[in-house]
This record gives sequence, C-alpha cells and structure tokens, in this order.
Amino acid sequence: MALVPAGLDLHAVEVVPAGTRYEVFIGGERGLVLRFSGAGWTLPKSQTSLTISGLSFANAQLGFAVGGVQEGLSVIVGTSA
Repeated sequence: MALVPAGLDLHAVEVVPAGTRYEVFIGGERGLVLRFSGAGWTLPKSQTSLTISGLSFANAQLGFAVGGVQEGLSVIVGTSA
C-alpha cells in the first residue's frame, strides 16, 4: 500500500529540529499529513478534509496547518501532541 494515495498532491513541507535529529511534516490534498520522526513515516489525523497548503511548527509537538482551496473555505488546524 502506498503511503500517499494515488492522485493526491503534496503542497507543504516543514522540517523541525527535535533534539539531535529532525522531524519532517508534509501536508497535501484532502487533509493529508505525513510525519517522519527518524524511524519511519506516520499518518497523523489532520482534523480536516481540505487541502493543507502551509505548515508552521514551533517544535515537533506544537504546530499549525493552514489551507483550503475554495473561495470562502479555509482551515487552520493546530496540534499540541
């Protein structure tokens, strides 16, 4: 099974320092979020089905995703996990 479903585009990437390593977050269509923590990729829930077009993280546990692709629709999603 592919990590990214066929036909979905990826739109945002954020590399976050996490101690002596880095974590990578990627956002895409249909609320897709990917996270690489050094051991492998996971698919955290994004709480939206809208396209994620931007990511910003203060650290590996605190960040925001923004997006939306239609006029009048937008999303800001935060995490603190």
